[in-house]
Amino acid sequence: MSDTLTRGSEDGPVVLRRDTLEVVRTPEPAARPSLRRSAPPRPAASPREALTLWGLFFAGYVALGWVLVQHYGSIALDAMSRVANGSLVVFSSDPHLAAVGFVWNPLPSIASIPLLFGKGLVPELATKAFAGNVLSAGCMAAAVAVLAGLLRDAGLRRGPRLALAVAFGLTPMIAYYGANGMSEAYLLLTQLVAVRALLVWSRTGHWPALVTVGVALGVGYLARYEAAVSAAAACAFVAVAVHRSAEGAPAARRRVALLDALLVAAPVGFVVAVWAGLSWLIVGEPFAQFSSAYGNSSQVEQQGANSTDALFSLDRVMTSGLQLLALSPLLVVLVGVSLVLAWRRRRLSLLAPTALLAPVLAFELYAYLSGTTFGWLRFYICTVPLAFVLAGLLLAGRPGSVPRAARPASRRRALRGATAAAVAAALVAPFGTQVWAIENGSVAAEEAPQFDLVFHPDSPVAQRMERRFANEREIAAFLDAQLLPDQSVLVDNASGYAIVLASRRPQQFVVTTDREFPEALRTLGSNDVRFVLDVPNELLGRSNAVNVAYPTFFADGAGIGTLEREWAANSDQPAWRLYSVR
Repeated sequence: MSDTLTRGSEDGPVVLRRDTLEVVRTPEPAARPSLRRSAPPRPAASPREALTLWGLFFAGYVALGWVLVQHYGSIALDAMSRVANGSLVVFSSDPHLAAVGFVWNPLPSIASIPLLFGKGLVPELATKAFAGNVLSAGCMAAAVAVLAGLLRDAGLRRGPRLALAVAFGLTPMIAYYGANGMSEAYLLLTQLVAVRALLVWSRTGHWPALVTVGVALGVGYLARYEAAVSAAAACAFVAVAVHRSAEGAPAARRRVALLDALLVAAPVGFVVAVWAGLSWLIVGEPFAQFSSAYGNSSQVEQQGANSTDALFSLDRVMTSGLQLLALSPLLVVLVGVSLVLAWRRRRLSLLAPTALLAPVLAFELYAYLSGTTFGWLRFYICTVPLAFVLAGLLLAGRPGSVPRAARPASRRRALRGATAAAVAAALVAPFGTQVWAIENGSVAAEEAPQFDLVFHPDSPVAQRMERRFANEREIAAFLDAQLLPDQSVLVDNASGYAIVLASRRPQQFVVTTDREFPEALRTLGSNDVRFVLDVPNELLGRSNAVNVAYPTFFADGAGIGTLEREWAANSDQPAWRLYSVR
């Protein structure tokens, strides 16, 4: 079978080589060019292996999540917020799909809705947002199975690939984010699916793999905006690879490169356009996460994390460097070796993972240094799958330009031994560095307090974390006991999501996603709202809708409210005051 693909064009025929950097052959004059580029045989797929890996890790992550939530009270803020948004779609006083909100990506919230129907049997699915833990467990377990499949596609033997997949699933940060309900699991799953499909395309040239890349990253965009960066990187990689491998008129080569890149871009572009369009129609902002008062940039500003003196500072550079080293201390070595081998052995597949994931790291680094986001350790978590993918590809290996038989046996053994040792070191090291990171609050500012609950329960930080959402659950129980009518308690859901989620009667609240909320807020004192919950007008409370409309409401009721009860701040959550307005 020929190793080229000939495409017709008005500018003349275009011949694509089988691999941009790997094999360059010209078909024999009498041979008819194949419509598909040849690919080396791969081991047959094993659904049993994938299902076994998924089942074992899903059970393990769910169990870990249950212990963290139920026994230690470790609940991630974002995880609870996303589950709360899903709950509003079906259990609020104004149930509708748009109640999921447009500031944060909708997939984690929408996916939680079916599980929330089981809150009657397992109340923790809602009250402690355990539905999010179940979903992240399923996604991260699937990521482990996808990694194993990727390594099988690359030709890695069963023993090494299972060892790599299991080691990946047990890496501390992967296990934690598989169990804590956050959206990192969704992002890593879709990125690994995209990397696997891109590797298939780089070896075979089959265009459906590019569609898979686009669909995977389109789904990923519904969970995290970083997927758009991966999509742009994938489009650039495909366009450059096709243009360099094509033979024919320059205009025809550019056209073919553009068409192949569009196979990736089209699904992602469709998802971005639909989500932005819906957001624009419903809330008047196409990209609310960036422009809304509740969005990420606004939160950074409200908490003073974008101080001009700190932008692009040495402290920020050092913090990011330590975070990258903690997650994967030898990633730079793996990337460097893969780039050198890709060039020397003409292996496009060794470039694909780095081309897809490294731009995400660069984007996160720039966003933090420029003060548009927080410096969370988790923003660099894709370093972990990148390291494991590169390690697996290096272990799988393929002969370069020098025939295997022409190499001395001692050299082959030494090369295999050195490669195995380097890969083992690269994969074992993160177990130590990540444990060090979670003990260091300056490196893992989000994760360290959560792990203090487990390893340092008597510390002041752990005791504050143990009380997280305690006030909110008490407020929900107090209001439930009043047997209030529907829509009688007004609260901004961005601040009070834990209260609404913990309540047995969520219909009693009027929240920001309700279509009646703007009018109810404007006419306080002359409508059916009987109580208002508010937080101090400081930090994130400055964007609270009540404080925006009535800046002194928390302090004195703004002349329309009478203080009924107060809950002082006893954790990392704000104080609350309940005012009656009738």
